[in-house]
Amino acid sequence: GAGAGATAKTGEAFATPFGFQSQGMLAYLGHWRGLADVITGAPARQADSRHVKLKGFAAFVIWRGGYLTKLGSWRNRLQVPFDWCKTLLFGRDVSQF
Repeated sequence: GAGAGATAKTGEAFATPFGFQSQGMLAYLGHWRGLADVITGAPARQADSRHVKLKGFAAFVIWRGGYLTKLGSWRNRLQVPFDWCKTLLFGRDVSQF
């Protein structure tokens, strides 16, 4: 394949180096509690961003919202909250079949 070595031999410009920029951290602790460290501000200027730290139910809600945004299809985005409500009302299904 045409890797970085092939690019160097042809004299073409190199790709920009990888730089990691955190978008924050979320953690679910159980019992409707969570932790959140959300970074606000422009991602290109990490020094100007500020961290919003939350804990408890508010962080749990943000964690659930983040979870929903990462689901692939609209069907899942509608099904998962329905399942969460069903579990809240009727408890977990622990049967095995």
